[in-house]
Amino acid sequence: MAILAAKRAANRGLAVIVATSQDSSDDLLAATAHSYDLEVFRGALDDCLGRCAAAIEHLDDDAIVIRLTGDNVFPDGEFLAAMLNRFESSDLDYLSTQSPEDGLPCGLSAEIMRAGMLRQAATHAIEPFDREHVTPWIRRLSDPPIFDDFADDVRLGNLRCTVDILDDYQRIVQVFHGIDDPVGADWRELCDRLAALPDTPARHVTPRRTDGTLYAPFVLGTVQLGMPYGVANTAGMPDVALATRLVRRAIELGVTDIDTARAYGHSEQHLGRALGDGWQTRVRIITKLSPLEHIDARGPESAIADAVYASVFRSCHELGVSKLDTLLLHRADHLRAADGLIVKLLSALRDEGVIDRLGVSVQEPKEARLSLADPNIQHLQLPFNLLDWRWRDTEFQASVRTRGDLVVHARSALLQGLLTLRDSDAWPHTGAEPDRVIDGLTALVHELNREDVIDLCLAYVRAQDWIDGVVLGVENLDQLERNVELFSRPPLTPEACKQVERRLDFAPIELLNPALWQSAHARTQ
Repeated sequence: MAILAAKRAANRGLAVIVATSQDSSDDLLAATAHSYDLEVFRGALDDCLGRCAAAIEHLDDDAIVIRLTGDNVFPDGEFLAAMLNRFESSDLDYLSTQSPEDGLPCGLSAEIMRAGMLRQAATHAIEPFDREHVTPWIRRLSDPPIFDDFADDVRLGNLRCTVDILDDYQRIVQVFHGIDDPVGADWRELCDRLAALPDTPARHVTPRRTDGTLYAPFVLGTVQLGMPYGVANTAGMPDVALATRLVRRAIELGVTDIDTARAYGHSEQHLGRALGDGWQTRVRIITKLSPLEHIDARGPESAIADAVYASVFRSCHELGVSKLDTLLLHRADHLRAADGLIVKLLSALRDEGVIDRLGVSVQEPKEARLSLADPNIQHLQLPFNLLDWRWRDTEFQASVRTRGDLVVHARSALLQGLLTLRDSDAWPHTGAEPDRVIDGLTALVHELNREDVIDLCLAYVRAQDWIDGVVLGVENLDQLERNVELFSRPPLTPEACKQVERRLDFAPIELLNPALWQSAHARTQ
């Protein structure tokens, strides 16, 4: 694969260097590259940035360098010539592909820079992430342009041609099957063949880039994978085979984050199985600490610590990972419990590399404000839907926007499925006048030209610029595909949101908080 990538890059005369490591594990790669008359440079195994800089040591600072990776075999000389033309004609210092707006498949990628810029990065970048991925230090210097010259006529951003796992490899083998000249095949032909493969997604969730990281607005909720959940759920809990198909298909459709919790029954376990065979590398997992219901916050610190560590490492075990991407407190009162001991313990695990980001799952605005005041908290999950007037405080929303390091996810966009039910007898008895809500939703669907109530509810939440993602569970593959389709539709306009809020401004707190439904004699089963 590395040889094919190098040969395709050179098929219109560009000089190519295969930069690999000095480690004995790469002896066969180096020997194979030599046998194909490719120039080989061997450098540090664990310092890809230093290796790349050393490989072009003989070039002047103004020399143009294109960086490609051996797991992406689609770029060819014609594609690189188009990028070079843009780079030189615009007098740029850096140019890359792989933006949500470039229209290209994931893996049809390249980066162009001056040799001097690469040397600066090698001199100044010190973080392991920067050394491994070569160019993050360069990209942070400014807001570099994205090569999007083909965006108008190539709309294949929903496809994937990079090779990270076995499933990727098998897909690309199918693309090249029957091609007489794999080195000379035009990149557009390869894209067409990729698009024609069975099970190719017809659509894709378009991610947004925040601080250099892509976040899809559709966050897959997985409480349904571990336990029966939701008043509108008629299918029950999917079996392991269906759970695996749901999770992997969601990733193929562009989902970047999946939400789970220790308290969600078998959810973590089923999710861990679904993310085997390398799928875990393609998504971020958000899980939640055990609610610690049986731990006395006034008890011995050792008992609290044991419970916290047991929850964290049990999550790691069930998910099949050595590090948790994001861990949320399942309860906001754990922020201050035991004089802040729980947060101190988790912060220490974060500093040790066991956890990447810490956050809180909150129930109401008071808890959210408390969480925002803690600099350790970089992720906030909250219940939000078009009935929930509690979050319309502009001061609160402004405080969220000032936290540039904060990711906000909204759950309960459909109020556990309640908003999709048209039978008022199935609603909890909370004094909410269900018929009034149902009639209001139905009228708004027509007035705002939405497809149905689900579309209306999601479009409203997605319109909130202070919310980064919507946590949404699914019961079957058709529902998953349908949700992805809805996320491709435009969100509501600010004027439409005001129209919704004027029409639906009467929900009692007993309806907004499902924890109160049972005490209100709700029909939740």
